[in-house]
Amino acid sequence: MYSCFCTAYLAVVIAACSLNFQRALPLFIITILAILFICWNFLIAKYEHRIPAFFSLGERYLENQWFWLKW
Repeated sequence: MYSCFCTAYLAVVIAACSLNFQRALPLFIITILAILFICWNFLIAKYEHRIPAFFSLGERYLENQWFWLKW
């Protein structure tokens, strides 16, 4: 049921964009944002434990360069 709804929605978005892209632009942007949000949630759920290690390198660099960055 869910896949049927997604397929129908994507068909409507594609049809709207092909008929008049200027009028369908807000729908297209909302669709892209929804897809990005779903992907973001999936990645956060899967790689949540790796995120602090990934950003710790940048944090250490900023701590070392803070004297120069605050100018």
